Amino acid sequence: MNKLFKIPRGNVYQKLSDQLYDLFKLIFHSSNNNKLINNFEKKFAKIIGSKHSQAFPLARTAIYCALKIKNFDKSSEIIMSPITIKPILDVVLFLGLKPVFVDLDPKTLNYDIKDLNRKINKKTKAILVTYLFGLVPNMTKLKEIISKNKLYFLEDFSQCLNGKYKNKKIGTFGDFGIYSCSSIKTLDTYGGALIVSNNSILHNKLKKEHDKSFYKSSKTIILKKILINIFRNISTNLYIFQNFTFYLLLFLNNILKINLLNMLGERSEKPIKKLPKNWFRRFSSFQAYVGLRKIPFIEEEDTKRIKIAKRIIKKQKKINFPETTKKSKNVYWQLFSYSKNPIKTKNFLLNRGIDASKSSLLYLPKLKKYGFNVKLKKANYIYNNHLLIPCFSFLDEMRTIYLNKILEKINEF
Repeated sequence: MNKLFKIPRGNVYQKLSDQLYDLFKLIFHSSNNNKLINNFEKKFAKIIGSKHSQAFPLARTAIYCALKIKNFDKSSEIIMSPITIKPILDVVLFLGLKPVFVDLDPKTLNYDIKDLNRKINKKTKAILVTYLFGLVPNMTKLKEIISKNKLYFLEDFSQCLNGKYKNKKIGTFGDFGIYSCSSIKTLDTYGGALIVSNNSILHNKLKKEHDKSFYKSSKTIILKKILINIFRNISTNLYIFQNFTFYLLLFLNNILKINLLNMLGERSEKPIKKLPKNWFRRFSSFQAYVGLRKIPFIEEEDTKRIKIAKRIIKKQKKINFPETTKKSKNVYWQLFSYSKNPIKTKNFLLNRGIDASKSSLLYLPKLKKYGFNVKLKKANYIYNNHLLIPCFSFLDEMRTIYLNKILEKINEF
């Protein structure tokens, strides 16, 4: 085992010094400074290239309101990705709508066009497009289908901030674009979300729904998220990871046989009957302050991460990566690769100093307690046969070289 280089699976896109300062700043900072929140919303809308932006406590509640204002008939069908966070599914079901899962294209990790066409019918009213791991699909084909069928178009670009198709920002193709500002995202505000739109009528309806449905923010919730981020930041700090965290992971994996395979651990698969009250806490002005502080650094971090990702993809001829599409700018929020045996490959890498992982997102069609019986061959393969290779902006030159050398020794992913 190389004694010099140990590489964590990911990182938090905030400085530890800023996080420690935020612990004290939170105590004295106002939570209800609407001017500061408005400034943040305008700044975010500007970098996305959108007219309007509205801050929400969570992406799931932003999607909830975006669907609610349409007043769709009960049992209207909503097309959604089979790989995403479960709360989005809970929101769709709570509104009395029917989720329809469409198979995915292994080349783009987005909808398989043929299956998408098959699944659309008279009951289909909306489509939620999720850009997994920072990859951009062929938006021309997707938009043609959506426009032809007059579907309400929501974009979840939580993993694809600053992604582009033909120089147009992802998040601006639909009626609404939703971005999650949760931990390990490139724009992390200790939770929260932003929803953008170029449609003033829809934006005004959304704002009214927001103002009547949400109540005051909670400093306690934000405090917990700051502490979680500090823990993640310390544990993935290159020095701490190299001298402590890595050996703890090695002990858990090789001695106790605890395989921490998913990026952020296991997620609950239990259905919920009612949307939790805490989902409807307002986005605070403290979070807006954190967001305004972070925005100026995102482009530089993106550039570094994209450069590293492309370097790995170009170097690794035996590893199968999604091909994506022409005229797209992919941001590689996480570097997705295919693996026939993710656990075996993960163990191989871990024993050589590299902590790889699978996504913590759920494969929704397999949730038995929800009563689903949907078979999606390609999406199932994508979910079960992938591994995320460490790829982040603070990965230095020597570690990148070492990572590439180790990856070359893997027979198959």
